[in-house]
Formats: sequence, structure tokens, C-alpha cells
Amino acid sequence: MADKKVGIKTNKTTQAGRPVYKTPDGEMVSEKSTTFKYKGQWINIPTIHKGYRYDQETLKKMLNAGIIEPTSTHKNEPSASKAARDRSDELTFNKGGMVDYRKSGLFK
Repeated sequence: MADKKVGIKTNKTTQAGRPVYKTPDGEMVSEKSTTFKYKGQWINIPTIHKGYRYDQETLKKMLNAGIIEPTSTHKNEPSASKAARDRSDELTFNKGGMVDYRKSGLFK
């Protein structure tokens, strides 16, 4: 199910309560959101769960099983993408400073 392990869990969390991981490249990540159409709505959802990064097919299975939930739901792709960018711009670490997702190639 899991694509691959993201990295090492740090003692940091985001203001949304998500754990922060340090990748082998030294990048600090917590969500790596993706946007896709699901059940007639456009959703934003983290691809990282419990230290592993998942592909869209697996995320859909997890959604169907009620294991995970989207961070936001929208009627169209442009509003979903804007919401994802806004969330990334606003996410900060509870311990240790701002997360700059714009430089990390988050969005697909």
C-alpha cells in the first residue's frame, strides 16, 4: 500500500497537528498534498500518513474505507488548487519555524 517511507520523524508538528519528517535529502515535510476529483468533488488530501507517502489510487482506497479525510473539498479544480496553496503558505511548525512548501514541489 505505501509508496515508500518518507524519512525520519522529528519532534516537530505543524499547527494542524501533523508530524514533520526529515527526508534523506534534508527536506522537512508533513503533508505533500495532492488534488484530485473524488466522488464528484475536487479534494485536497495529504499524501503522507504515519511516515509513508501514498499514491492517489491507495489514497482513494483509504478514503473509501474511512481511514483518512480530505483537508478540503471543492466544486472545481482551480478553487481546490488555490486552497491547497493557501494551506501550504499558512502551515507552520509548532516547534521550529515556518514550513516553505512552495520550494518543495508539493503540488501535482
